[in-house]
Amino acid sequence: MSENTIPPTPQMQQEFIRRQRIRNLLGPWLGPWLVGHDAMQLLADTDLPYSTVYQKTRWWSDRVKHATFTKTQAAASTSSG
Repeated sequence: MSENTIPPTPQMQQEFIRRQRIRNLLGPWLGPWLVGHDAMQLLADTDLPYSTVYQKTRWWSDRVKHATFTKTQAAASTSSG
């Protein structure tokens, strides 16, 4: 799960930072409701099972997986072409 929480592109890294700031400003209830949960924070601060944390953060993990896959494919096509 940890490999799919760190954004691979500069645009996603900026979004990740913005979401973190919003979460910190709005507190533990309103922040996650507005911008979603942070997987690493949930794992550090709660005793939730991994399956529950993944369910709460699946949307972000799927975006990171897709961006990583796309970035890897782009790098492979430029190195072979």
